[in-house]
Amino acid sequence: MDLGTKDVIFDLDGAVAVLRFNRPESLNAVNEGIGLGIMKAVEYARKERSINVLVVTGEGRGFCAGADLGGGKTHLGNPEDLQTFAHLPGAQGLTLLRLEKPVIGAINGVAAGMGFSLALACDIRIAAQSARFTSIFIKRGLGPDNAISFLLPRLIGAPRACELMFTGDIIGADQALAYGIVNRVVPDDKLMEETMALARRVAAGPSIALQLTKQSIYRGLVNDAEEQVKLEYMHQHILRGTADHREGVKAFQERREPNFQGH
Repeated sequence: MDLGTKDVIFDLDGAVAVLRFNRPESLNAVNEGIGLGIMKAVEYARKERSINVLVVTGEGRGFCAGADLGGGKTHLGNPEDLQTFAHLPGAQGLTLLRLEKPVIGAINGVAAGMGFSLALACDIRIAAQSARFTSIFIKRGLGPDNAISFLLPRLIGAPRACELMFTGDIIGADQALAYGIVNRVVPDDKLMEETMALARRVAAGPSIALQLTKQSIYRGLVNDAEEQVKLEYMHQHILRGTADHREGVKAFQERREPNFQGH
């Protein structure tokens, strides 16, 4: 599917959409084409009811080597101007985070700087054995972007996040697994097979319940317990009125797998 830029590849596999960063010669460093490709892919996935899961990965030897700094300067502007903001470093990670549907990252090779941030913006991360992660901003005289300073401390705790972000050290896939940054590590040649198998399993679920569950998880990072219980109650009230809930109950009673239709 054409998103208007050669810097990403966007394909559909049933209820799974796959976004591939397509600048392998630069280890998929993010330029304007990749940035806009992320925006358009998320917009399409949000609007297309048949899509339940978005998979994000990179072509070639790397997931994403970070922002393409070009001449060494980054462009800043007014984040309240949405047209400008879409072109700014930092908008792409937030765009992935805001997608109501599950996002799975297939992390191949290096995920550095902004690439690390984009990996963290995925809900689930499966890493190839060759994957490497670094918050390299500090070594470029920069601060964090794309919500890494929000996400990484919540995943691994502030002390470990501080060490990685203060030093810019590189960690491999196994250490990322030990820290809880990735869900699993698989052989390089099995990365997409394992990722797509999980994506199809998730995509077969009830779409409305998947979206509200994702919302509950992330709101739970900032809500207090009372707010969270109220949110869960509201979601349950909504979901009890869906055909998928009725199908789930019927399937349980008939001792079979449910066949969810997304309504």
